[in-house]
Amino acid sequence: MKQKHFYEFEYPSGIIDWVFASNKREAIEVVKSWDVDLFEFNIIRVPRSEWKKRYILDINHPEPEEEDYNEEEYSCGYKIMATFEEYARDNDTPDMVATSEF
Repeated sequence: MKQKHFYEFEYPSGIIDWVFASNKREAIEVVKSWDVDLFEFNIIRVPRSEWKKRYILDINHPEPEEEDYNEEEYSCGYKIMATFEEYARDNDTPDMVATSEF
């Protein structure tokens, strides 16, 4: 199995997309498939040391307003689906895994 990485695409608008791919070229192809304007962006590989601290969130499940819930299951107001590390362990297909657009 090819080693995969997470790539962060930052656009002039401030939006950031995170892509899981084998290399930068493959990551760019994933973003192109989403019909994103690639003329101006900054792309960096997310260091493996950050993977435990980065989350894939479910924007369909906002943090509950009541007080009786596990706060550790939420980040930035949304339910945590997985850390980048968990995602990488369980997946092998190149994909856009998160965005700050919403």
